[in-house]
Amino acid sequence: MNVYNSQAVMKNTIQLYVIWYSYITYIHDIVFAVYYIYMIVRGELQMDISVYEYHYKEIKNLVNTLGVDEADDLLKKELSHISKAVMHTREKISNMKHTINSTTNSDELLHLKYDIEDTTNLLNTLLGNLKTADERYLCFEKYLANLQNFWENSLD
Repeated sequence: MNVYNSQAVMKNTIQLYVIWYSYITYIHDIVFAVYYIYMIVRGELQMDISVYEYHYKEIKNLVNTLGVDEADDLLKKELSHISKAVMHTREKISNMKHTINSTTNSDELLHLKYDIEDTTNLLNTLLGNLKTADERYLCFEKYLANLQNFWENSLD
């Protein structure tokens, strides 16, 4: 009876730890995404010139087609959407890892491991998309700064 109680306590402790870890990871993702967007908006994140050149024509066409405000809204929504998708995917992976700890069926375990692998690949793809969206927004900010400098210098 005593061994059973200690095993139950250990299992409950592990479950609480997994739940605590998944919430901490989720909160960290939210805080990081908000801080990252804040740093982008403030213009404190810099980019390599080759990245700017890569996205320049796309950003220029976007601004010419939609205008500055609409292009800004579109790029911010893109960042927000991808950030949320990253957070949800990480949460899904965390939940699947939690389910593995409570599953005893070997077929279910194997299926969950494949699901975690597939979801991790999706997460890596989303992180690549987030990096591209970030580069596009930084390019947009630099394009606007260059445009403003051009007009200020032409008026002098």
